[in-house]
Amino acid sequence: MKKILDLVGLANAVTDCIITVTDAELHYVGFKKGAFNRKRHIDLNSFLDFIEEKEKVLVPGGSPANTIRGASNLGLHCGLFGSLGTDLVGKHYIKNLNSIGVDNCFDITSGRSGICYALITPDGERSMMVDMGQAETYGFDISQMNFTKIFHTSGYELLSRPDKVMAAIEYAKSVGAKISFDLAAENVVEVEKKNIDHLINNYIDILFVTEEEAEALVGVEPEKAVQELSKLCEITLFKKGKKGSVVLNKGLSFEIPIYPVKVVNTTGAGDSYAAGFLFGYVQGIHLEACGHLGSQIASKACGQEMPYYLGN
Repeated sequence: MKKILDLVGLANAVTDCIITVTDAELHYVGFKKGAFNRKRHIDLNSFLDFIEEKEKVLVPGGSPANTIRGASNLGLHCGLFGSLGTDLVGKHYIKNLNSIGVDNCFDITSGRSGICYALITPDGERSMMVDMGQAETYGFDISQMNFTKIFHTSGYELLSRPDKVMAAIEYAKSVGAKISFDLAAENVVEVEKKNIDHLINNYIDILFVTEEEAEALVGVEPEKAVQELSKLCEITLFKKGKKGSVVLNKGLSFEIPIYPVKVVNTTGAGDSYAAGFLFGYVQGIHLEACGHLGSQIASKACGQEMPYYLGN
């Protein structure tokens, strides 16, 4: 008999690889400083040779994966679907999941795992490049998913394999899961608007959305846009950064403040908010309290160097 999990995610299994370099080294590998560099503009083989002896910090990532880790740290029984290569990066990714008790539902194929290179110069500037590798193959069988209360993914995954993501959401809904979805980013909404509109109108129960994403999706100012979205989704989480958030449900709304903290690193704050909210939701607590949990966990993530969701 399949066990019932609290929360299952679908993520682009991409690991952040953080490397400290000099400005001269950054120029040598052809990176534009402070920018997102396209892989096609970089000599990948030369770049890989250059970094081979460099000290690296590996941080398993992917937005839904971050949320799954955070929720697992809080005590939910979680699982994660994704695709990895057979390299050390992929093995590190799985080891991290296993260390915090996440059921990994990966397909593993020959080749490089997905990786986001972040080159850090002495002034703290980040220059980035993504090699998706096997992360966008999506060779897993979603029908093997354990029964779950909530299925969570994001717009980033639509950019990789919209067909697979749509099919996974449809399947999860058909076996009784609530569908949780994070719009991810304004540019994602612009590219995948047709698919996102379809999902919101037919499948999504819990929607995480920022001001910029709401406006891009609906075409009106954010407050009005969110009101429209809340008519289509059971629960809408309106994230407003420093202004806090709002939980909307069936005509009701709850204003949620931020929890003050000395900000060290905002990476993953939105994913941590989702983890806290979904944890509370699974526990059956009041939605307003779920919002406060989300805000508290997001604040904790912002107040430490390594994001809260990473676990051990």
